[in-house]
Amino acid sequence: MFFDNLIDEVEYYKTLYFVGFDSQQNYNLIVCIENYDDERFWSFIFSKVKNLKPYFVSSDGKNNILLVENYFDKECVACVDSDYDYILKKPYLNNPYIFHTYVYAVENYCICAESMNDLKSACNIISDLDFKSLVSKIGLTLKDALLYDIYLKDTQRECQRDIFKFKNIPDDCLSENFILNKIEIEVFKMLENIDRDVLVSYQNTITENVHINKNYWHLYMDGHNIFDSILDILKKLQYKTSNIRREKVRANPLLEDSSSKLKEIINKEFDIESILRVNYKEAYQIETSSIHQIILDIENQSLGVS
Repeated sequence: MFFDNLIDEVEYYKTLYFVGFDSQQNYNLIVCIENYDDERFWSFIFSKVKNLKPYFVSSDGKNNILLVENYFDKECVACVDSDYDYILKKPYLNNPYIFHTYVYAVENYCICAESMNDLKSACNIISDLDFKSLVSKIGLTLKDALLYDIYLKDTQRECQRDIFKFKNIPDDCLSENFILNKIEIEVFKMLENIDRDVLVSYQNTITENVHINKNYWHLYMDGHNIFDSILDILKKLQYKTSNIRREKVRANPLLEDSSSKLKEIINKEFDIESILRVNYKEAYQIETSSIHQIILDIENQSLGVS
């Protein structure tokens, strides 16, 4: 079924699910999300709130949600990535029925620094690379680039988010020092002629915010780029690990059927992207994570059809 706009679609679902609502019905709240890729995250969030049974509707983009921002109420709410809007205090986020990530996007919660080493182990990756240290230091290294990008966004200028990409690192250079040095060089080039006072003013705005973790600046950068870059590193480490295991099999003179063992190594490789995309569940385990503030925001509203 096709609709001319989000309001018509939501009104359809309200009629379908809310008229004659009783305790046996599956839904009591409509939740408009940017796209269905976000449903997994927001479903997890709402699962932590008692007595809410959400039905998710994709709005095909954040802009479509903001076009009808005054339409939302206790029966129909919206959930969005905040991007830089939370940091810049955009007025629509004062709407009690629009909930948002306090980080840039859902993907930022997926690269929670504290959980990255556990994820590496879960994927059977052999590497001395300390991901907690690496991810934390990436945030610090990119801090000034982040502040400058926020400034560009705030003044409606062209953003420079390519700086947040650090993909295509050679397979034999997957060390913390090499990765950080590569990023530092790019940041230096980007900010060489920038007025430092501009960066300080935005840093002061950010550091006053109680929901922003000053130790992990990577949480507030373009989450898609950071996610893709970390994923690229993990995939390369997985490939190196598999190669090490294959070489051991080939070099073992006692193995009569090495081909089956080699196939076993391939079959036991994990889909790292799928695992990384649900790593926000680990962020939830951290008490200081702003995920808990999202849940509290939802709990503080009397939502749903009663």
